[in-house]
Amino acid sequence: MVHVNGTRPVTVGLIGAGVMGADHARLLSGSVAGARVGGVCDVDEARARWVVAATGARALSDPFRLIADEDIDAVLVASSDATHEEYVLAAIAAGKPVLCEKPLAPSVEGCQRIVDAETAYGSRLVTVGFMRRYDPGYLELKRALDDAVVGAPLVLHCVHRNPANTPGQPSAAVITNSAVHELDVSRWLLGDEIVEATVHTPRPAAAAAGTADPQPLGRVADRSPVDVHQEPRVAAVAAVTVSPSSCTPSHVCDPRFRWSDH
Repeated sequence: MVHVNGTRPVTVGLIGAGVMGADHARLLSGSVAGARVGGVCDVDEARARWVVAATGARALSDPFRLIADEDIDAVLVASSDATHEEYVLAAIAAGKPVLCEKPLAPSVEGCQRIVDAETAYGSRLVTVGFMRRYDPGYLELKRALDDAVVGAPLVLHCVHRNPANTPGQPSAAVITNSAVHELDVSRWLLGDEIVEATVHTPRPAAAAAGTADPQPLGRVADRSPVDVHQEPRVAAVAAVTVSPSSCTPSHVCDPRFRWSDH
């Protein structure tokens, strides 16, 4: 397959054809210029065949063979959390760019192994699916904060809504798969590292088959003023995840931010 200008499209290998993987495949096939899905692998063969039929890609049964395939230029990992580390490490070993859905790995140690492998490779290959950093609304908010349009932010309140959840999903997954977006974007928006975190866990929600919605509260590093008359730039940041059962079905994802500057 060659474009009219003679260039070859970036051929992406997809590992994981579930909800997120199928959506990535749809966007790569119909909305991203210069890209196509070249291979699909999933433990659920029916899901893989469905994505293959929609994209014209090949079905591969072995994810490591997909990563090593010479026709695959880049890898997208949207499989179960526990598999992320091994697939990302394989992509680094193959020298191929890889977009990994969050979490990068289920453990801090796993994430560090990936960072170490990429560092040893000598070039950046790994991107995590924190797409909000590229959203026009977030970019506008980032500019407003950096330019102090409304004053120095003191409190950031985040609300993240999803219309549905996997019944009985572990409560910790609400943080690693949903609230992690707020944890990332808070650091990015405020330009500070989180130095303290507490999690308030309510009673399990019957509508979510027993999953409780942890409410994380974090504090970022206070910045000492350069001028004695200048206020510290940031005092605190709060991130809140709202129960999926409280949302209207029309909202696929409805994150909202509010900050106080006084």
